[in-house]
Amino acid sequence: MPKKTPFLFFILFALACFGKESQPNRTSAGSQNSPNAECVFNVRDFGALGDGKTSDTKAIQRAIDAAAKVNGTVYFPDGNYPCASLKGYPNIKLKGDPKWGYSISHGANLILNDYAAECLIDITDAKNIHLSGLNMNAKRDPNSKTHCIMFDKKDKPRNRDTDTITIEDCKIRGFSGHGVYLNKVFVLIMRRCMVNKNLGDGVRSNGCDFYIIDNVFGGNGGNGFGGRISSGMFTHNRVEWNEAYGLYLGKGGNYWSITGNQFDHNGGAGIRIDNVWSIAVSGNTFRRNGRNSAGLFEGENSANMVLSSNGAAVTGNAFMAGHTDGKKDYYTPRYGIYMCDSKNCAVTSNTMNHGYTESAVKYSGENPGCIVKDNPSSKHPQNY
Repeated sequence: MPKKTPFLFFILFALACFGKESQPNRTSAGSQNSPNAECVFNVRDFGALGDGKTSDTKAIQRAIDAAAKVNGTVYFPDGNYPCASLKGYPNIKLKGDPKWGYSISHGANLILNDYAAECLIDITDAKNIHLSGLNMNAKRDPNSKTHCIMFDKKDKPRNRDTDTITIEDCKIRGFSGHGVYLNKVFVLIMRRCMVNKNLGDGVRSNGCDFYIIDNVFGGNGGNGFGGRISSGMFTHNRVEWNEAYGLYLGKGGNYWSITGNQFDHNGGAGIRIDNVWSIAVSGNTFRRNGRNSAGLFEGENSANMVLSSNGAAVTGNAFMAGHTDGKKDYYTPRYGIYMCDSKNCAVTSNTMNHGYTESAVKYSGENPGCIVKDNPSSKHPQNY
């Protein structure tokens, strides 16, 4: 009997290895899987069409329900998925491949088709949920008040343990409520998202421990980002053309770091600090904010920043006045900073070249213990 050559053994071994490695590491819809393996549930396997016409709510929810049993991932292939309210669960991920831009949206599009719904995705009590790469759209219907993503504990106490909500690489556009509404959430991580043209705030929240990095909050009907929040970092975000404040930090919050952001052409101040204490604001740029401040706290005292705080450090920022793109209309703001009833704050080493139309700082009320110095300033000539 002829001997098998070493070459033949090599071929057989390679085929056996290739056959094993070519098998997908994926759990089918109805099976169980080992705790360490990834469980991916494709919404198309549950009946979602993604054709932009057929409601895919039930099919998507079936996929979410299946993923919830094994802490799995729900995957959305490219397509347009009309749907009503969806319910999220703890320890799952809703994932698409992000292919959206500022005005054009490809990839996985979830399109609201029920304007009586309270939200598109309800993540209340969905501890450790991740939303990644999804494009979520609505039609800015003024007769409804539907949020896109909602976490609302209502009258229940905040969780003692962290919720840890992660939203990344998502686009949220055109909702009649807030883009993201979070009530009593403990830890939010939000990065590389675009939240624009919602009728409410881009993000409205009540909570603590926030990490907000590399996002765009633009063209929203309220604030770009706002709420009563303690312990947050707001870093490298673009905040523009919102009808109220760019960033609003509400009463009762504390311990914030606001670094390296751009605040441009917001209706109110780029930043409104409303009785928030122990806060650092550095390395930001402010331009032509206060476009429509009459109905806000500062009224006619439009400013790039409105500061009411105990223990705020505002340093190393750049302020500029200006007019609307392509139009020689009125210039804003009147003041670089409107400082009202602050205590023990330091406003130093900011530049305000062409930074205002009337004066660098406007004071209101009592401001004991505050240091305001070394802020090189000049009025805007308003003849550009």
